[in-house]
Amino acid sequence: MAWQERGELCTCSTSKPSMSAETHAYTYDALCTAGSFSDGHLKSDCLEEMIRIVKSGGVICLIVKEAFLEEYEKLEPRMCELQDKGLWERVSRSVAEEYVENGNGIIFIYKVL
Repeated sequence: MAWQERGELCTCSTSKPSMSAETHAYTYDALCTAGSFSDGHLKSDCLEEMIRIVKSGGVICLIVKEAFLEEYEKLEPRMCELQDKGLWERVSRSVAEEYVENGNGIIFIYKVL
């Protein structure tokens, strides 16, 4: 997963980013991650941190292999919980056919509130 701010690139590879103390809230206009929600990578508990560092009105795009939504059964319900809490709102959920060689991907786009 990577974040970019004015030409600077910050990277993170854990569920609870170690950079969180260094990253001010509402810093980034957008955040995009692809393939990060898989075995040994990010879990649903990192969504709040993503929301925290993106500005109000900013966009978060998550691309997840469709098969992993079954394995990570908490991910999509957690996304809905955060929407119910008023932290973000779903803009779209679409299928990316043949995202990987043997399966589709799901593209989630959220607007931070």
